[in-house]
Amino acid sequence: MQEECAGGVEALHREISGLEARLAGLRLGRRVLMNLIELLEKRRRTEVQQLEREVARLKRRNRALARLLWEKSRLSVEPVEKPARPGSERRAE
Repeated sequence: MQEECAGGVEALHREISGLEARLAGLRLGRRVLMNLIELLEKRRRTEVQQLEREVARLKRRNRALARLLWEKSRLSVEPVEKPARPGSERRAE
């Protein structure tokens, strides 16, 4: 009976050792995954910042071009002179 208990204890020790090794592997895998997630988050933040700067630059350029077009269209339209009304001119006496 002692032999059966000794064999059972040894089997349990082997199982515990296997589970501990598996646990260590899972911890390592978790650390790797967390590092990858952190790296992806940093890349995403960097990309978002670059896109925000690009949007701001494009808005400034768009605003400048709109002003330029406004000025060109304003200057290209010749002012229409109102016809003089009779009697509105002063006569030199």
